[in-house]
Amino acid sequence: MDIARYKKPIIVTTIVIAVALIGWLVYFYFFTFSILSISPSSDRVAIQSPTIKIQTNRTISNTAIKFDDHGAGIVASVNHFNKTVVINLYQNMVSERTYTITLQDITSNDGYAIDTFTYTFIPKNDDSLLSDEDKNIILERQDDKPAVVNDPVANATPLSTDSYVIKSTLNATPDGKGSVSLVATIFLTREDMVAGRDASIATYQAEITARLALINGYTPEKYPITYIIQDP
Repeated sequence: MDIARYKKPIIVTTIVIAVALIGWLVYFYFFTFSILSISPSSDRVAIQSPTIKIQTNRTISNTAIKFDDHGAGIVASVNHFNKTVVINLYQNMVSERTYTITLQDITSNDGYAIDTFTYTFIPKNDDSLLSDEDKNIILERQDDKPAVVNDPVANATPLSTDSYVIKSTLNATPDGKGSVSLVATIFLTREDMVAGRDASIATYQAEITARLALINGYTPEKYPITYIIQDP
C-alpha cells in the first residue's frame, strides 16, 4: 500500500474536522445561550429529590425566572446563581407519574435569552438515586419540620393553577403536635382588572375553597387561609 498517497488527504480531512469542531464550539459558547446539563437526568429523579439543577453556558441575569408545574404543586421556588438554575421541590411527588416543569424568561447578563425550557420526568420511589448533597438537603429540611407531618392538608398541598397557588406552613406548638396554616396567592390578570378586581378575587377565593374541600379532613375553621393578591 502506498501510505504516502493517502497520508495527505487524511491530514487535510483531520484539519477540516478540527477547524469545524473549533468553529462550532466557538459559536456555541460565544453566540448562543444553551442548557449544558440537568441533574438529576429525567430517568434518575426520585420522589424524594429536593432539587433539580440546570447548568447553562452563560451567567444568568439577576431577574426572576417564571415557572409552571402545570397544577402539580411540586415546585416550591426557582433560584439561580452564576450559570445554574435551581428548582426547589416540595418532595410531594408520586412515583411513576409524569411531571412537567416549564421555565420561562431565562436571560443572561449579556442579553441572550432562553424563552421557554420544559423538563419532563417520571420519578421513582428509589432513594438510591439520591446524591449525598440531596440527602444532606433532606436532612436539613427535616430538622426544620414540627411534629405534624401526617396532616392531610399539609400532605395535599401545595396546589396551583395559572391563577393561584395554595401553600401550607407547618407550625410548631408547645404541645409538640404542631398546626397547619394556609397561604393562597392569587395572580390577577389585566382581564381580571377589567372584569372587576373584587369580583375576580371573590371568584378565585370560591375556587380555592372548593378545591380544598375535596381534601378529606379539611374544614375552613381548622385551616384558616391568608390571601395574598398580586396585581398585574
